[in-house]
Amino acid sequence: MWQVPLTRTVLMHPSDPFPSLAATGAFVAPNGEDHSLAAGVSWSAVLGGAIIVASISFILLALGAGLGLSSVSPWSAPRDTTKVIGMATIAWLVIMQIISGGLGGYLAGRIRHRWLGIHTDETYFRDTVHGFLAWGLALCGTVAFLAAASSVMAGGAAASPPDKPGEVSTNAYYVDVMLRPTTPAVAPASAEVRGELERILSRTLLMTNFAGDDKAAAGRIISQQTGIGQPAAEQRAVDVVAMASKAAEDAKDAVGHSLLWIFVGLLVGAFSASLAATIGGRTRDQLQRA
Repeated sequence: MWQVPLTRTVLMHPSDPFPSLAATGAFVAPNGEDHSLAAGVSWSAVLGGAIIVASISFILLALGAGLGLSSVSPWSAPRDTTKVIGMATIAWLVIMQIISGGLGGYLAGRIRHRWLGIHTDETYFRDTVHGFLAWGLALCGTVAFLAAASSVMAGGAAASPPDKPGEVSTNAYYVDVMLRPTTPAVAPASAEVRGELERILSRTLLMTNFAGDDKAAAGRIISQQTGIGQPAAEQRAVDVVAMASKAAEDAKDAVGHSLLWIFVGLLVGAFSASLAATIGGRTRDQLQRA
């Protein structure tokens, strides 16, 4: 079968390093075929690239968790939120996004159908959009999956009995610290007493104001349960509230720090996917014109 080479609509500059891809005109087939009015997005290519992005991300996440480089594992229990992610985790997050976004974006740009009669600048733009769409679709799918999984787990927790034996509340540790006896002979506090003290602690952490009746009530409970004096009991309550407040602030700072680096990693992933899509499109056009 005879192969008719494609013709250019304009002349190219002699110094152009990529003659077949110079951004100086459009390629038009000899039979007059023109795709300038065709749809600018090939969703099959975008979907294929998104699947690659999501799959490679999960594989690398599993690898990072196995190597101890990931602060989030899909199999382990929730970790301490006050721990700030380290440089190794940050580097692995960026590497994950570069590899997964690059592979998915390259696939999205490489497998889409070639457009005829389209200016080269427009071709570059559409390839970039394909890579970005593949990355965005993978991200939206991952977020939707995690949100659905979180909803299922939250629903199961809400349906469980509130007084389930062995269940530990968030502030149970700080209540234990407040009620630690000074002598072994002191009887353990009842559930009602612990509940009242925990409610006082929760309200204090929410209002960031521990004084007046709440402070006196907490001191009275601690004094009755531990045998220490009222002033010492109130001071213990103040110290524990300060400890809990500091832990909450550390957790907030750790979450903010983590989200900042997640933003950087995702931004790198979007750039990698978009750039790789243009490389894939360039390779596709070079091979099809050869």
